[in-house]
Amino acid sequence: MKNKRFWHYIRSYRFNSLFFKNLIIILIIILLPLSALDLVLYKHFDNGVQKEIKEASNNELYRISNIFNNMFNEMYQISTKILVDDDVITFFYSNRDQLNNFVALNNSIFNTINKVNNYVYMDNIYLFAEKNEYVISPYGGQMIELFADNQWYKEYEKNKEIKNLWGISRQNGMKDSYANYLTIFKNVYLDYPNCSGTIAYNINIERLMEITNGTINQTIILTDKSGRILFNNNNMDSANKNINVLPTFDDLKLEDNDRYSLTKGKDKMIVLVDHSPYNDFEYILAIPLKHYQDKIDNFRNLIIMVIVLTFVFAIIISFIISVNVFEPVKIILSVIEDSDEYIDDMTVNDTSKLNEIKYIVQNIKGYIDNNQKLGKELKRRLLLLRKTQMVALQSQINPHFLHNTLETIKWKAIGLTRSDNEVSMMITYLSRLMRISIETNDIVTSIAEEVEHARLYLEIQQIRYEDKLDIHWDINEEIMKYKIVKITLQPLIENAIYHGIKPKEGKGKIIIRGYKIKDQIIIELIDDGVGMNSSIQQKINGYKPTDDFIEDTHIGVINVNRRIKLIFGDDYGITVKSTKNVGTSLHIKLPAQL
Repeated sequence: MKNKRFWHYIRSYRFNSLFFKNLIIILIIILLPLSALDLVLYKHFDNGVQKEIKEASNNELYRISNIFNNMFNEMYQISTKILVDDDVITFFYSNRDQLNNFVALNNSIFNTINKVNNYVYMDNIYLFAEKNEYVISPYGGQMIELFADNQWYKEYEKNKEIKNLWGISRQNGMKDSYANYLTIFKNVYLDYPNCSGTIAYNINIERLMEITNGTINQTIILTDKSGRILFNNNNMDSANKNINVLPTFDDLKLEDNDRYSLTKGKDKMIVLVDHSPYNDFEYILAIPLKHYQDKIDNFRNLIIMVIVLTFVFAIIISFIISVNVFEPVKIILSVIEDSDEYIDDMTVNDTSKLNEIKYIVQNIKGYIDNNQKLGKELKRRLLLLRKTQMVALQSQINPHFLHNTLETIKWKAIGLTRSDNEVSMMITYLSRLMRISIETNDIVTSIAEEVEHARLYLEIQQIRYEDKLDIHWDINEEIMKYKIVKITLQPLIENAIYHGIKPKEGKGKIIIRGYKIKDQIIIELIDDGVGMNSSIQQKINGYKPTDDFIEDTHIGVINVNRRIKLIFGDDYGITVKSTKNVGTSLHIKLPAQL
């Protein structure tokens, strides 16, 4: 049945059908993230392989560097042990005319050398003294010009000013003892700055290859700072040539900071270079990239196969989803054509395939009910708005009437006493209060005007509570120009007097502070009255503008807090901290608006 329905879609709607449009959209939606995921996986693995190659190469270079560094450190240690021997010192300081003593010295020194040379890679050690031009070796002691293995002497003459280790690659000149040597020299400076001679360490190349060769096919090269090859585990014919004559290393620059590079050409190689920290030697490691290429190729083939499977999977899934998405559309069309009959049938026959339609009908009904509720709420709020507007108009009339009446009473009071008195002064302050409140219709005013308004109110209260009230002002002049909700301080001060100071025995104190912190204005009103109960504190601190509106002519802390939040936002308002019989602190936070 489903197959017939599907072919009906194809025949009836063809490519204009929602089925085909959904199929294409869903296919794109599925293919895009899957393709992106495939790409991310490929890049991640490729980066991982590159990182693995680099880490493995660096680890191998670290191993090679350690071998050579340890070998050179051992030579320094041997040199130290040799040069503290008294017979060796005597040998270096002796002149040629003292040769008669050299036979005994030769045996003694040879024994000393044998004791310190316990390293399998080192065939032997030569000692040469500049002063007497004599060589001590395992083959006996001889003058340098008569010594059979003396081809290194010319190199020594060129490099005897070098303080660190230096070396050459050569063949042993002794008959019946042919061997390839890496000879490392440590020049001796017993009479600094003049060179006293040298110690030559003859390292067997074949043994060194056994020590340095790793588990993979790689090229290990040791050069001096000029790039001359001293050791090459794969081709000793390149010994004493410059590293750049080798095809793989023709572009290599030892002075570059980049110690990791990839050679060009058919046989790519990873080349790493490390510098000896104590000597002028360079360690070069070259690993064929093909060692890792199989892994890269295998993964690339896997990614291609995954992409193909992803495409096939996306088509199948898109087709299934499109068929299922189009089925409710057909049902909706049936409802549109004959909704009453269809809904009646849906009520009678409670089948699972009609649940979507039930849901749609229920939601439509829900939207109608919600609209009716919103209409009623709108009417209620419009009524409340009209009432508020009437109250506002009335409040504008009342202050004008009271102001004019108070002025008349004031002059009557002055007329009775023929001078200013407390009654006339209180009336004057009250009249000015009323005038400030009706001067503008703005809901905000400057802090300077609000402070003046509060001071006038306190003047009246201090006349009434002369021995009961002590006021301390600490308002920073910097904040006087910023805006505050109109009639904020007076209700809060009134609350502090009537609910905090008045019930208290003895004199009370009110501190009013104002200052600026970054982009905020902070006003603190602190009294030492009887405190505020916890329920009112919670009501003020937890107030939100969405709470029900309280229709009350009393302007208290809660209503001031409400006006601040309505005008400036939920981030601003009043925070109360109060302790019973200790006092109350109101923390007013406002934005720094001009």
